[in-house]
Amino acid sequence: MKVIAKNKDEHVLRFNGGERWPAALLDFARKNKIRGCWFSGFGAFKNPTLGFYDRAKDKYLTKKFKGVFEALSLTGNISVSKKGQVVHNHVVLSDRRYKTIGGHLVSAEVGVTLEVFLTTLPPMCRDISRSGFGVLV
Repeated sequence: MKVIAKNKDEHVLRFNGGERWPAALLDFARKNKIRGCWFSGFGAFKNPTLGFYDRAKDKYLTKKFKGVFEALSLTGNISVSKKGQVVHNHVVLSDRRYKTIGGHLVSAEVGVTLEVFLTTLPPMCRDISRSGFGVLV
């Protein structure tokens, strides 16, 4: 990961192919003491695992997709829970046939590159005990 540009509250980050998402972002947040932010980005992911929150079952259903996908839109935030910093992010992906899939991005490998635009905020708290998916409080 490389910081391309930054000012007081904003960072432009470039993640390289092979880096693990969201672990690489969490590593950056911990090193920079970021406890609240929102981010957006685009690029590519390889072998992503997506989640869909099934309210009736009160849990995430996950599915792993094989291959490299264009990340058309990546949005999310970092907040703090009792377990430390938490990334909550959603993504829309496209395959080589131009079909799109999307959902909660559980994990992936960065494919080729990923550009992320991050704006820091005051610390935000996420209470996982209030629901299975953890609401901001």
